[in-house]
Amino acid sequence: IILLLGYLFKITAQEVIPVYSDYLTDNLYLLHPSMAGASNYNKIRLTARQQWFDVEDAPSLQTLSIHGRVRDKIGLGAIMFNDENGNYSKRGFYGTFAYHLLMSRSEIDLNQLSFGISGGIIQHSLDQSNFRDFDPLVGGNNPSDIYANMDVGMSYYYHEFYAHATIKNVMNIRRELFYSDAVPNNQRKYLFSTGYLFSKNNSDWAYEPSILLQL
Repeated sequence: IILLLGYLFKITAQEVIPVYSDYLTDNLYLLHPSMAGASNYNKIRLTARQQWFDVEDAPSLQTLSIHGRVRDKIGLGAIMFNDENGNYSKRGFYGTFAYHLLMSRSEIDLNQLSFGISGGIIQHSLDQSNFRDFDPLVGGNNPSDIYANMDVGMSYYYHEFYAHATIKNVMNIRRELFYSDAVPNNQRKYLFSTGYLFSKNNSDWAYEPSILLQL
């Protein structure tokens, strides 16, 4: 059921890193900058998503993320991504700074509040070289647009409970690749996810229901 709920949240072609169900595969850093270095160990994640294998130039997404704790309270991270959909593609790089405030004596009885901010450079491109019919408004070239944006967020962990809140694409950006009437300057998105880990002592099984909401 939770997997199906994740797929109900569709994306638009102008967003930056599409929000799929990666948060279910222990890759929360892709969604929430506050998760950079939040774990007890450093992480490197390479993900690939391909849709509609029998369709040529179908949407595909590749992400490479790395993050870890550099000091007791500071986490750093980086994300590179490539998102292609037919003639349209997006590529970008994000760098992240996070601050983790441990409010318990140790991580055994975890009580931690985290804050994070990410800044990114994104390039949108439109390959028109294989267009068969000439349109003077299109021109047949390969236009691209480079811009910057940022994400901010916070996370809270208390024992087996956790909650994350993030604002993505904080800045209003005008992109010359699109008509302003078709794509608004405001691409801001609000994310909230929460969950709880149910586990028993001396058991190999655990149950972790979670939910992700987007606005």
